[in-house]
Amino acid sequence: MVEFIRLSDCPAIVEQCASFHATLSGDDSGEGLEMRIAAFRRLALDGEQEDGIVALFDEGDQKGKIAGLAVLLAAELEAFEELGPWQTGVKISPAVKDQEALKSVLSDQVEALALDLGHDQIFVHADERSWFEARGYSEIEAFERGGETFWVLGKAL
Repeated sequence: MVEFIRLSDCPAIVEQCASFHATLSGDDSGEGLEMRIAAFRRLALDGEQEDGIVALFDEGDQKGKIAGLAVLLAAELEAFEELGPWQTGVKISPAVKDQEALKSVLSDQVEALALDLGHDQIFVHADERSWFEARGYSEIEAFERGGETFWVLGKAL
């Protein structure tokens, strides 16, 4: 159904990744897209501490199009700058039949990347914690932002 590649191994798809992420985030304005292009370009060039994992459809009329992506960042939240790396930016195409399954596999791929880069733990901040807790993450702290509750969670690899 899909193949997985590291963004640093295929920097030619940076703009495709940025557009995919912007559209699924609901911010495909010119400014939002340019910000994402710069961020994905930086990820594609790094590859040593940060990277993206991209799932590409490998058959049919969707072949070569992005099915999903996830990002490994060295730092994510200023208040937790001592923690890292961070899994973030998980987005799944509406064309994927089993979105939850692909989300799980993408998360596994990001965790494997973190391990390959020499990390023994990984972190995430989310507005919903149960999915991550079911995957072995533990709550570190909850915080409020804009009237919503978010959680910082971590996992040993």
